[in-house]
Amino acid sequence: HNILWQHLRSSYYFRGLYKTTTFSGVVDKIYFDVEHCEPMVPSSRGPAASPCFCLVYKLFLMRLTDREMETLLTHGDSPFIRAVGLLYLRIATDVADLWRWFEPALHDHESMAMRRSGGGASGAGGGGRGGARSSAGVSTSLGDFAQLLLTTNKYFNTMLPPIPIPVMKRYKKRLSRLDEIFE
Repeated sequence: HNILWQHLRSSYYFRGLYKTTTFSGVVDKIYFDVEHCEPMVPSSRGPAASPCFCLVYKLFLMRLTDREMETLLTHGDSPFIRAVGLLYLRIATDVADLWRWFEPALHDHESMAMRRSGGGASGAGGGGRGGARSSAGVSTSLGDFAQLLLTTNKYFNTMLPPIPIPVMKRYKKRLSRLDEIFE
């Protein structure tokens, strides 16, 4: 999305990430800095790209290997590490490969904040570090977050790379079969 791209490029946080050159360094940044998954946050200079999306873009620039991707998606320290991995995949991976990566995450019931804390009635709780966050307001399980990414082309008013309608229908059908199995 063009507006998000402009805010990413002008973000002080993103500029500061140039010092972080290793995959493990980026994972540490996700653990300590990501408290929600909104693309944009307010700042004193107007809207800014969130740390979550700055780190997704940093990973995109690093061109992750399959092994690094597996590390992100199975990391147990914070649901936000896994969420950033899912966002990276949703933006950077061919839609035909998404199901293979997303399917294990659909069973993840760990809670995470979708919106930043202090967002009034629409905000979600934050606070604490890594996985030790409490949630109030708009929170979801990581599995529901993964399902949302598979079934929509819009995320917080930001357009994601489009999933063609026939592929999205196939994903929705698979998701409904999974729901039947769980019930």
